[in-house]
Amino acid sequence: MFDLSDDHRNTLLGIARQSIAAVLDGRSSDWKAEYFDETLHQPAGAFVPLRTHDGDLRGFLGSMRAIDPLYTAVPSSAVSAAVRDRPRS
Repeated sequence: MFDLSDDHRNTLLGIARQSIAAVLDGRSSDWKAEYFDETLHQPAGAFVPLRTHDGDLRGFLGSMRAIDPLYTAVPSSAVSAAVRDRPRS
């Protein structure tokens, strides 16, 4: 496990949001490796919670397996949480 800086966290949040928006608009998001430093190239598991404007949990998906680099694991989990996970009552 490793610590992420605030800049890394903000970058991951941004690409997660942009990836969800792209999929909802019918576009693909293509994140190129050269956009990111070596920290975000580290293979890591990632879980992404999505919340409503009221703070309720809307979706939460991810993987514990450290296979993909963070710059692809986070947006993939975010998109899955947005379109595959179903809200529970």
